[in-house]
Amino acid sequence: MPRSRKKALERMQDDFIWVLTHQLRTIVTPIKLFSDMLLTNRAEALTEKQRAYVQNIHTAANRLTEAVRDLLNGYRIQAGEVELVYESTLLGDFIKGIVEEARRGEPTRICTVRLEQTQGTKETPLTVSVDKLLTGQVLKALVHNATIYSPRDRCAIMVSWHTDAKKDAVVVCVADQGVGIPKHMQKNVFNRLFRAPNALKMHPEGLGFDLYLARLIMGALGGDIWFLSEPDKETKFFISLPLHPK
Repeated sequence: MPRSRKKALERMQDDFIWVLTHQLRTIVTPIKLFSDMLLTNRAEALTEKQRAYVQNIHTAANRLTEAVRDLLNGYRIQAGEVELVYESTLLGDFIKGIVEEARRGEPTRICTVRLEQTQGTKETPLTVSVDKLLTGQVLKALVHNATIYSPRDRCAIMVSWHTDAKKDAVVVCVADQGVGIPKHMQKNVFNRLFRAPNALKMHPEGLGFDLYLARLIMGALGGDIWFLSEPDKETKFFISLPLHPK
């Protein structure tokens, strides 16, 4: 395909995503609002089965809201329209909050999650300057993937972090004991809409957009993202964030 033709198709695809996400946000907002009202204001009037149904609706609406947000963020980053907001943050507390949020999004999955600062001690927690919204989006995606692509009988996740003096950065690792990524497909992991067959089999839902977006976000933050994976054994995703962002 000629390069100009490919670029034109990509622009059309991006414009379609932009329109679609705005339409979806308009649709999902009242669903989320009214299901939340039912759960908070009329919970006692609902039977146990009705509450379960409404909770499922609310959870699905939250997921769709997050998917729309992710797509919009990807579009804005590519267009250079994202404003970075850095805040001084206790990294351990921040990561703990992200992990808890990701686990709430998968209430039926029971996973053990271990958090560890691999340099220093709990008495000297690491403080960094980060964009919480974008960094949190990447970390949540990594924890979510580690959860849904781990067999239920060995869903164990390790999230660790340390400083890298050579890179003047902090490195966060999200490790799992899941299905892994086939060796011959690892080069495609950060491509838009890519999903490996074993991932599709285990979790048919999803757009294959989160890791593509994660790479865009890390580039915007001046950081990096990479991984190591052994099929049917483990996968480790790493992100590095500059200690002194410009």
